[in-house]
Amino acid sequence: MINKGLQLVKGSVFKLIEFFLGAILGLFLMPFIIETLGEASYGLWILVGSFIGYYSLMELGLTSAIQRFVSRAIGQRDELTINKVVNTTLSIFLFLGFCVFILTFLLAIFVPRVIKNIDDIRSFRFVILILGWTFAISLPGKVFSGILAANIRFDLTAIIEIIRLSIRTILIIIFLKKGEGIIALTIISAVTELGCSLAKFICVKKLYGYIILSHKFIEIKRIKELFSYSINTFLSTIADQLRFNVDNLVLVNFIGLSSITMFSIGARLIQYFKEFMLSLLGSTIPIFSQYEGQGDYDSIREKFIFLTKISIYFSITIGGLLIVLGKAFILKWVGMGYVQSYTILLILLIPTLFDTILIPGGGLLYGLSKHRYYMFSNIGEGVLNLFLSILLVKNFGIYGVALGTAIPMMITKIFIQPIYTCRIIQLSIKDFYCRHFLPVLGLSSAVLLIFWMIIKNLILRDYLNLLLLSIAGLCLMLATFFLFGFSKDEKGYLIELASKVYKK
Repeated sequence: MINKGLQLVKGSVFKLIEFFLGAILGLFLMPFIIETLGEASYGLWILVGSFIGYYSLMELGLTSAIQRFVSRAIGQRDELTINKVVNTTLSIFLFLGFCVFILTFLLAIFVPRVIKNIDDIRSFRFVILILGWTFAISLPGKVFSGILAANIRFDLTAIIEIIRLSIRTILIIIFLKKGEGIIALTIISAVTELGCSLAKFICVKKLYGYIILSHKFIEIKRIKELFSYSINTFLSTIADQLRFNVDNLVLVNFIGLSSITMFSIGARLIQYFKEFMLSLLGSTIPIFSQYEGQGDYDSIREKFIFLTKISIYFSITIGGLLIVLGKAFILKWVGMGYVQSYTILLILLIPTLFDTILIPGGGLLYGLSKHRYYMFSNIGEGVLNLFLSILLVKNFGIYGVALGTAIPMMITKIFIQPIYTCRIIQLSIKDFYCRHFLPVLGLSSAVLLIFWMIIKNLILRDYLNLLLLSIAGLCLMLATFFLFGFSKDEKGYLIELASKVYKK
């Protein structure tokens, strides 16, 4: 397990670096691009991005299917199955890429006829053609991302993305400062994206020589197996759109456009919190799939409990810092006029804590092909979210919309998902709650309360003050959790793992 743990930690470290770099560069680039391009061109860029964003659905959940079946075959040491899965999926992605190619051409022709206020139709068509065709060409590259993920090489994918982000940012700054416009921005984005796909292909060819790209390994019957897994991921992704993107539609229809800004400030911090936790612990699918391939269900149960414990400590630490310092940060960041955003943050944060705590459970369900539950759960949560948001917005306004999101999530994450996950791996739900979940949650909550009592009179609306308090809280809580929250064997494992990471 040490080698798998080492790979997982390395991947998490580099994914966290990628997350922080992407967030910082995004915050820096947005005002720069608006200023250099102008509001009209930037609006065009966002419009095209909204179209291209939906292209991600064209993956049909197959990237997760590659992770699942290749990682299981790795556990079984079955190179023939790996080649069959890889080549069959590659053929599907090539077909889907061709479909995207045609779809992009049709969008470039017909969208300007429907949306009359596109001033520069020629630029719109150039941008959407280049970015759409870039996605079509890079779509087969998702296969190589899946292979790296199945081998727990998230460090390599993150390093490639970090390099892409850095090069893209440098080129954008250079060319936009020279007076180049949206055409240059489009070409830079396309070239760096294609370079990223090429780099992943080269990594796979260098590291895994047993993978052979040939039509001889394509199996028609395997397509059914792939889609039987990926369809649930695909439908779950669509349900996520309903879960997380319906709030703005309710707000604009029942309150007005201005309410979206107030709501989005708190929601944006929640989104960063979730992305941080996913970067830290969202790479567990191949771990569980490889153990299943080996038939080692004892290790599956053991690692699920251990990873959930880690997830609780980090969720309470980071989420707790948002609770304690979030109000001062929001008032410093956007001003006194947005104090309501902190209430939105609190309403959404409580259920999100349980959502992030159960990230390892989600990885387990995907890793064992039991994620059909996820699809039904997400659809049910999304429908209930929409119903409650419309019902509550009439009496509670913007807070009602937040509650409409929070209540279904609380029901799902506290009562439904843990019970289902424990049943899948034949773990006593009483044992899970009483011995593992509630004691760890109680310890972490108590430490957070003590930290708040210590620093509540030291909080200032100042970035340096908030940064120092965050670092102090992070060190205090994680050190306490390590000393008192893990068994002797778990501490020994973590120390050995940290030692190996340090040597690497």
